[in-house]
This record gives sequence, C-alpha cells and structure tokens, in this order.
Amino acid sequence: MSAWSIPPDILEAYRAAIEEAMLIEGRAVLAEALRIVPRRSGALAASGAVDSFWAEERFYVIVGFGGTPETAAYAQYQHENTAAKHPPPQQAKYLEVPALAAQAGMDARVAAYVAAKVK
Repeated sequence: MSAWSIPPDILEAYRAAIEEAMLIEGRAVLAEALRIVPRRSGALAASGAVDSFWAEERFYVIVGFGGTPETAAYAQYQHENTAAKHPPPQQAKYLEVPALAAQAGMDARVAAYVAAKVK
C-alpha cells in the first residue's frame, strides 16, 4: 500500500455516505417538485422518481418525471409550458425550480453528512 492509497473499508464507508447524502438531496428535490407539480389527473405526480448509479468513480442522482414515453412527453410539455395557468402552488418548471434552489449549499450539506457518517 502506497502512502496515497485508501484502505478499502474506508473507501467503501465514504462511498456509502456519499450515496446516502446525495439520495437525501435528490429526495428533497423530488419532495418539493411534488408539492408544485401540476395535478390534473395525478399521473404526472405519480411518475416522479429518484434514481442513482455509479459510473467511472462518480455517483449520479437523477430526479425526474415521466416513467413511460407518454408520461415523459406530457411531463416535458407541462414543465416547459410557462404560459399554462395552474392553481397555486402548481406551476411549470416544477423540477427546475427546486433543483436550482437545492444547489445552494448542497456541497456543504453533503460534506457535513459524509463527515458525520465517516469518522
């Protein structure tokens, strides 16, 4: 083991803590999106989901709406149609607004969570 290598158990603890922290962030974005998503039939809100995966030593969290091609097209239309009138708090940009708001301080929240979990 070189001076710069990380023991596998420590590396795994960091990876697990990063996953947990980022999924918490993704679920918070989804929760706020669900509060403001347009709800004519409820199908759009029901299609909201959080998914995650590792690729090339990076962890990705995907928050989105539209589980089927039909729902995905409707989700995109509702998201981008800023001229549509919705009863408050429903609105267009129902995913973009919470995602942008969550960016503020996300790095600090994730770092604090990981530091608390891995001691």
